[in-house]
Amino acid sequence: MDFRKLQFLGQTSIVTCKSHISQFCIALMERTVVKMDKYCEEFQYIDPLQSYKPWVNKYDVSKKDMIMPANERQIAAVFVCSDPIDWGRDLQVLCDVFRAGGYPGKMDSKSPQPPLFFAADDFEYPTKFPVPRFGMGAFRIILQSLYARLMNRPLSCTSFGKPKPIVYHLAAKSLQNVARMMSSHDGSAPELEDQAKDEKWETLYMIGDNPETDIAGAIGAGRPWFSILVRSGNFRGPGNHDKFPADKVVDDVYAAVDFILKKEGISSK
Repeated sequence: MDFRKLQFLGQTSIVTCKSHISQFCIALMERTVVKMDKYCEEFQYIDPLQSYKPWVNKYDVSKKDMIMPANERQIAAVFVCSDPIDWGRDLQVLCDVFRAGGYPGKMDSKSPQPPLFFAADDFEYPTKFPVPRFGMGAFRIILQSLYARLMNRPLSCTSFGKPKPIVYHLAAKSLQNVARMMSSHDGSAPELEDQAKDEKWETLYMIGDNPETDIAGAIGAGRPWFSILVRSGNFRGPGNHDKFPADKVVDDVYAAVDFILKKEGISSK
C-alpha cells in the first residue's frame, strides 16, 4: 500500500483510542494525527470535568509544537480506532468539532461536518466481567444521538470492520497474497489480486465469538466463507444463534481448529 496516497495526509486529524493504537496512527500519518488527550491539553476549559481528573495533564499555553493557536487549526477528520478511554470528554469534544466545521469553540452551524470514521462497530465485546461491555458501536450511537439533538440533523459517519463485506474481501486478498508469496521462489510479496480472484478459494474459515459481527459478516460475504461460532467469548448460548446462525458451533478456538483440520483431511485423529 502506498501510504503517500492517504486522503488526509498533511492535514490535522484527531484520533481517539487506546494509546498503543494511536502511536500507529501517528506514525502512519506522519505526525498530522493528534491524540485526543494531547488535543484537549491545547484548550482551557474544553473538558468541564478536568479538575476532577487528577490523572489528566492540565492545559499548557506554552505548547512548543503548535504551528498556530488550536482554535484556528481546522480538524480535517476524526478517527475512532477503539472504544475511548474517557467517553464523556470525547463525546463533548467531538460534538464541538463537528458543530463548527472542525474549529472547536465556535458556533458555526453552517460549516460542513468533518468526516468521521470508526474502525469497527461492535455494540458489545467480552471482557473478564461476566456480562459484555459497551464497545465502539455503542459510542457511535450515543455520539450520533447527541449531535442530532444538538444540531437537528444527522451526524454522518463511516464504519469499517466486521460485518462489512469489504473486510472479508480484503482478508481473502491478504490470504491469497500470502499463498502466492509462499509459493514464489524469492519470497517476495506480489501486489494483491483483484476481488474477482478471491473465488479461487474452495473454503475460507471465519472463527468468531460475536454472531452480530463475525458470523453476520461471513454470511453476508457468502461462499467460500464458512463460519464457525465459538462459545468462549461474546456468545455463550447452548445452541446456534437464532438471527445469525453459523455453519458450525464449537466450544472454543482449539475445537474450531481441530474441526477444520479434520474437515480438510489434515488430521487423522
